Amino acid sequence: MLDHVALVTDDLEKLKNFYRQYFGGAPEDNWTDGTVEICFINFENGTRIELQKREQPARHEIDRENSYGIAHIAFMAKSRKEVRERTEKLVAAGVALRSGPTAYGKDFFESSFFDPDGNIIELTVGSHYIHIDETE
Repeated sequence: MLDHVALVTDDLEKLKNFYRQYFGGAPEDNWTDGTVEICFINFENGTRIELQKREQPARHEIDRENSYGIAHIAFMAKSRKEVRERTEKLVAAGVALRSGPTAYGKDFFESSFFDPDGNIIELTVGSHYIHIDETE
């Protein structure tokens, strides 16, 4: 079972607030070993995101659509209706929409967004999670 994914950022508080406000994450207290500052964000199902702020050279831009590594982080919704409603709320709050809501076949439905650092976040529901009611 996956325990956590780590993201490097230059603004720990900005990402901590984003995942708390829009995805219900519960941040732990920040801690440091002197070279990196870390904060874990905990979610109801037991998964976590580790945020790391490091002393590093000038930031370089990453082509997140066409590079190796983590392509996106997906959060599970309970229905297509929830995906649509949360998409509307995120867009209204100014979160950058990447795509969607979109159906892929009859058993997968998603929207995707960019977090404040440009990481791709999906909000998804699919038959591998639960039974999809096509009318929702």
